[in-house]
Amino acid sequence: MADKSVAIGVRLRGPLSYGRFWISLINMDKRKAGNLIPAEGYGAAEAARFIFRKFLNETQDTHLLMLDDDAVVSEQTLNRLLSRDLPVVGSLTWTNGMPPLPTIWRGFSGAENGHPSFWVRQDDVAKWFEDPRVETELRKSQELSAFTLTCEDRDLLSRTDAIGFHCVLIQRDVLAAVGEPFVQADDSGVREDFDFSQRCARVGADLYVDKSVIVGHIRAHAIRPIDYYAWAFWLQNQAKEIK
Repeated sequence: MADKSVAIGVRLRGPLSYGRFWISLINMDKRKAGNLIPAEGYGAAEAARFIFRKFLNETQDTHLLMLDDDAVVSEQTLNRLLSRDLPVVGSLTWTNGMPPLPTIWRGFSGAENGHPSFWVRQDDVAKWFEDPRVETELRKSQELSAFTLTCEDRDLLSRTDAIGFHCVLIQRDVLAAVGEPFVQADDSGVREDFDFSQRCARVGADLYVDKSVIVGHIRAHAIRPIDYYAWAFWLQNQAKEIK
């Protein structure tokens, strides 16, 4: 890891961005981090473009860690993602809604308003959480929204067909290969992260989620694994009752 350095790009909502995000970022181990690239006052896609351009044109860092300012990271978030040595690898996080769903996506599932959509891989995460070693750590950390698991399960990494910008580490060579315009415009009707994912696929860059790197998603509180776990348990019981 000695030859690696990381720029951190942050998509900001404005002056009222979440204090909890900044506190978690301050506490994250950033010994491998270099430049900070904030993007404020842009739409989601244009903010991503702004960060990608600044990264390629004004830094020499080998990796870019993309973050949204409603994320909660842990001390080892960056170190663990960087240790994977993958073209594109993101954290395990949750959609900002109810039910909270893991952001691992499976395949093209049709079209919404003429644009690609993907199925959520709930089964992948639910099965992994049932591993006794994983479940033990989750229960010990159930009050935390962001942490890095210590267990080294063979299923730590999941291939995904789309990845969000909530917390994702991207190698410089991938961004250079994808090239301008990186993502479609905000008014295109396409989710900018799904569009970027398809562009990565076209240049041969595989996408992964590291399920040991748990990152929170802030709303009234930061969504935690226990929120998803409770919902999945309820859903499982409902299915049994229907049978």
